[in-house]
Amino acid sequence: MALASAAFLVSCADNIPFKAELQSAPAPVIETMPQVSDIQTVDKVDAYNGGIFYITRPDASKLQSVSSAEFGMDPSNPDNTDAFISAIDYLREHPGTRFVVEKGVYHFHPVAPTTHLEGSSQDNLDFFMSQRSIEMRGLHDIFIDGQGAEFINGLVGNFIAIYDCSCVEISGLGIDWERELDPIDDVFRVKNADPANQTIEFEFFQRDSVDAGMRIQAITQCDPESYTFGAKGSSKEWYYYINPAGLRSIENVSANTLKLTHTGPLTSFADGEVYILRHHVYDGTVFHLAEGSRDITFSSVNIFGSPGMALIVGGGASHYQMLDCFVGVDPKLADRHHVSLGADAVHVANSNGCFRVKGCDMSRQGDDAINVHDGLGYIASVDGVCADMYAAAMQLNVGDTLTFKDKDFVETGYKAAIIAADLSGTLKHITFDRDISEYVSADFTAWNIGVDSGNYVITDNYFHENRARGILLQSSRGVCADNRFYKIQGQGLRIVMDIIPAYWQEGTGVDGLIVRNNVFDMCDYGNWGRLIEISTSIDGRSAGAPVFRNVEITDNVFTNSSSLLLDASNVEKMIFSRNSVSGIAEESAFRIGNLCNDLSLIDNRFE
Repeated sequence: MALASAAFLVSCADNIPFKAELQSAPAPVIETMPQVSDIQTVDKVDAYNGGIFYITRPDASKLQSVSSAEFGMDPSNPDNTDAFISAIDYLREHPGTRFVVEKGVYHFHPVAPTTHLEGSSQDNLDFFMSQRSIEMRGLHDIFIDGQGAEFINGLVGNFIAIYDCSCVEISGLGIDWERELDPIDDVFRVKNADPANQTIEFEFFQRDSVDAGMRIQAITQCDPESYTFGAKGSSKEWYYYINPAGLRSIENVSANTLKLTHTGPLTSFADGEVYILRHHVYDGTVFHLAEGSRDITFSSVNIFGSPGMALIVGGGASHYQMLDCFVGVDPKLADRHHVSLGADAVHVANSNGCFRVKGCDMSRQGDDAINVHDGLGYIASVDGVCADMYAAAMQLNVGDTLTFKDKDFVETGYKAAIIAADLSGTLKHITFDRDISEYVSADFTAWNIGVDSGNYVITDNYFHENRARGILLQSSRGVCADNRFYKIQGQGLRIVMDIIPAYWQEGTGVDGLIVRNNVFDMCDYGNWGRLIEISTSIDGRSAGAPVFRNVEITDNVFTNSSSLLLDASNVEKMIFSRNSVSGIAEESAFRIGNLCNDLSLIDNRFE
């Protein structure tokens, strides 16, 4: 490992936005400014290493306006789904329209019948799952003006799908989950923990009564005062949805207290500890952006609740942005609800990149604030032209071309096109246009060369008080600058390639990433062990080659943490410089693992 390589000469061109300081940094992506019509405007985005991309937006002042009331949308309706779909049909036929949502609170999907309300939470869930998604398809030059209106969603699955759209902006809209009928979260205090007999009691001290048949998905220790994810120095958890056999029985011992008999996963839980119970984890999303949608803007959108995520991006979508959006618990309900989302706030996979997140506030979600990656396939077996692979989050369409890396994650240079795909099971059965068995074998990885979620800018945001990590950046040519990270349960930043075959396969590697001028305050609150992690895991083992290149982490502030500052492996050409660090001793701040080359850890200030 060279800690002062000549490859790390500091640039004097500080006036160039996000100019990389690595001589070998990948070339910038520089787009030509698009031609826009007289009803459009365009945002220029300064990107990685002097790059530029553009996002086109509708000019609301020049559009013809229609009102939501014209289509029958009314806050007094128990379900506004049909009325909103009628409006979308109109907008599809009338590009250049400003759709004005009259102020009020609008419910979507019928209120469950009394029989469901009196039944179990599973009855309620089954009812909600029977409802319809709202699909925005083929909209162009449309401005949806929320004017502070709020949509209450009761659909498990995608609430609003944005497919094959261009130049669409959604502004000033609030969205929450139908929490009173189907809560996202509860908090409880542990009582009478008996590890020997594997019993434990959960007292739901904010509730008068609870149902022993309630839906349980995940349990995470929380701060006993703020009820935010992660207790100081501790992060006990149990995922029921992964290990349902861990629970033998559950019964009421009083109106608001449940007694659980388990098989061991709750043994470490101690009396007096406080936990968040998530009734939902990956049960839906507010916005699903896919099918080639381009030039989509979310501005001043408030997402207060979802049983899953706020925004999922995939399907080749590109050129989109979130500006001044809020993702967190509705402040009016903060005394009763403590989780905004069941999972991530923003999850990007298998897109075509060119996006930015600027000026947003994201908190209290059940997983990461932002996760940017493309999906991988992990090869289980090969037989001639066929392969079985784990590929939970990978685009596998007929006609797509895959490329392969070997067991060490080294590029083979071999490519093959998909001619058939059975995606029905955990193992995906893929048929290629040629025999791949001579070049590809079990434990190799594959990814789709037709997608690239890289070229992104994440600036001026506030990420705080959520479970897991702040952000995961697993795609190339990225900028993360001028953000504040506060009281994150785990790492503030994670740059990884992570494959657990039966569960997830993420991250094709990173070439070019700038992390600059951010503040990391009280991150790794739950003592996951590190503030920034750069690592690989292929079914529990590290990759046998560098996976991350040209990473610059400079001019950041790390404060109020005693964790390991940087844990890095499989990285070459990285500079970690001019950072201000308090609470961590310099001699124990870094853990540099295998296959690290050309690293400069210089000029950092330790207090």
